[in-house]
Amino acid sequence: MRPVLALHYRDGTKDIIIEEILKAEGLPYSRLESLDSLEGVRALILGETPVSPSQLDDLKAFVEGGGVLITVRPENYLSEAFGIHDTGRIQKDGYIILKGGNPYVNVSYEGRLQIFGFSKLFVGGEKIVDLSPSEEHGGIIRGRFGKGNIFIVAYDISTTFLTIQQRDSLVGRAYDTSVVEADLSNLPQLDLMRRLFVNLAVESVNVPLPRKWYFPGCHKALLLLSGDQDGADHKVMSAVKGILKECRVPYTLFITPRSQPLSREELREISEAGVEIALHPDFVDYPFTEEEFRAQLKKAEEDSGVKIIGSRNHCLRWGRIVDVPLWMERCGIQYDSNLGLRVPRDEPGAELPRIGYFVGGGLPYFFIHPESFRRIDVLEEPLLVSDDTFWLGSDRTIAVNHPSRGVVTFRGGMGLSQEEAFQLAKRFMDDSLERYYTVQCYDLHPVYLWSGMSTRFFKKIVEYAKRRGILIMGQGEWNNYWRGREEAQYVEVTWDPAAKTLEFTMRGRRKVRDMTLMVPHSYEGARAKVYINGAFASYREENINGKRYAFFTVDIGPEDVQIKVVFK
Repeated sequence: MRPVLALHYRDGTKDIIIEEILKAEGLPYSRLESLDSLEGVRALILGETPVSPSQLDDLKAFVEGGGVLITVRPENYLSEAFGIHDTGRIQKDGYIILKGGNPYVNVSYEGRLQIFGFSKLFVGGEKIVDLSPSEEHGGIIRGRFGKGNIFIVAYDISTTFLTIQQRDSLVGRAYDTSVVEADLSNLPQLDLMRRLFVNLAVESVNVPLPRKWYFPGCHKALLLLSGDQDGADHKVMSAVKGILKECRVPYTLFITPRSQPLSREELREISEAGVEIALHPDFVDYPFTEEEFRAQLKKAEEDSGVKIIGSRNHCLRWGRIVDVPLWMERCGIQYDSNLGLRVPRDEPGAELPRIGYFVGGGLPYFFIHPESFRRIDVLEEPLLVSDDTFWLGSDRTIAVNHPSRGVVTFRGGMGLSQEEAFQLAKRFMDDSLERYYTVQCYDLHPVYLWSGMSTRFFKKIVEYAKRRGILIMGQGEWNNYWRGREEAQYVEVTWDPAAKTLEFTMRGRRKVRDMTLMVPHSYEGARAKVYINGAFASYREENINGKRYAFFTVDIGPEDVQIKVVFK
């Protein structure tokens, strides 16, 4: 059966980002190969694809009959059919501005969000979101047509995501891969933009759609704990193991195969003690090539005796999207954690480093090939901060060899105390729990934990996370969960408006424990009752962006899980 929400775009185009948005937001949808039949569809998302005259007539009939059409930067003949005029003028880059006042912009934030690419300037309709600096025009425009609605997304949402999430580096380091403005770095801008986009459909169809929540176990935020080995020997790692045991938390160690002070027996002892092993290849003293990446991966796996699935490069050596991600994909590495940390250029008047969401958010995302626009099978787990940035002095500089301009230096230290760093981290955790629902990923080096430079900070963020109900994971575990979450498919979704009953089936490729699902807590004044495989299931009421939802968990696997939600 056709689900409520459908998507149509051309393969091999940047519109793949629209589908990535729907996957990340966990909505049931169907990818339509053509627009020949819209039977059963209530909301249709249309990418930047040409529409024939006969298809245009079908779209007009669809909206006039009560359907919702969401279209991105449509051609003038399409927008004109619904009474919205393309002026023929454009705006390069800029901002969208969320002012509140309508349900579509309920993302717990009001203000600017950065956009990139060319926005079309339309007149007519109702502005849902403003454009800036062309503030007389809308970033998202709503038009009423018959019984239905059309939403025009005037800005280039796909280019915006690709520009912010996966920039190439000019100096070969991840330090300068961000275009996020410092004043907006405390916002997970793209996480908010995803929610804004799907709100257009969710708030327009009179159906209580289910969604896959981001985190397992009904948690509302996540803390990832890891560290780069960087010379840590058995003495250092024994102390770190003691801290981990005391705090009862997972930890991912990114090991350095070319300068490995641990014996194979010691590495395997650490792994058997529950420390996840990942790769920390060194391209500072070794060539930045796929061959070298493969050689270091092979040695790391031989030394540790485990299959490695994740990587973070020493000194965050990066390059282009077609370098490291493609090497990792061909080597079977599943996740990367290089991007997200930015330090400013060492120039007169430059500010100190700051922590933030410098790839637009904290949720993971897959890289997209910049030419073929296919998904690269590598998941980026954005890095929030590295602990040495906290502790080292504000006069610390990092010198990097620029390919054409010689040495370029960056300011690399904030000069904070452990208490100051904790208060900063606490603010991010509070915002995540109460407004943004995202991830804080920390690189906490073993040597700083052993020396005491990071120990109190580590223990305080762990204690605070546990007290506030923030989930704590290692990075490999998070990779496995996120992938399993996406693989969990809605086999069928049906809605009976007369009986106020929603039914759907979930099925996965791998086992996923405690996957969180959410449905609206009420519908037309009636409260939800949830049944899983025929048995009544309790749920938690959660307030997300000003609306009440029922949160409940299911174990996913190859066997079908039948879910029924009755509103009465």
